[in-house]
Amino acid sequence: MKKLLIRVGASKDFYGAFAVEYNGIWASGKTVAECKENVEQAISLIKSELPVDQWPEILKDEYEIVWQYDVQSLLQFYSKYFTNTALQRMTGIHHKQLWNYLHGVSTPRAAAKQKIEDAFHKLGAELMSIKL
Repeated sequence: MKKLLIRVGASKDFYGAFAVEYNGIWASGKTVAECKENVEQAISLIKSELPVDQWPEILKDEYEIVWQYDVQSLLQFYSKYFTNTALQRMTGIHHKQLWNYLHGVSTPRAAAKQKIEDAFHKLGAELMSIKL
């Protein structure tokens, strides 16, 4: 199955998303959930309103949507669940620096991005292993 990579980014007022490798697939929303829903609606509109020969190639076969966040949008989305101090414990990045990333004051370098991604993946793996 092919993967449709959708990049999600944050701004002051909304979240925006677009297909990285295909033109014409994009949407926005006030929340990440609304943005994702609007991307899926945009895909549905493409399929219902355009002839198949005008669809992006990936939509003609089976595909899976993969959501890729920029650091700012990821931190904004999860700020309702984690404080910057908690994220500091998870990532090893100082909470004031995380605040800067969250508010778009600075952009993390590749090593900091990797620390953040690794911390979230580790947390996800730990959560997936829980049995009650």
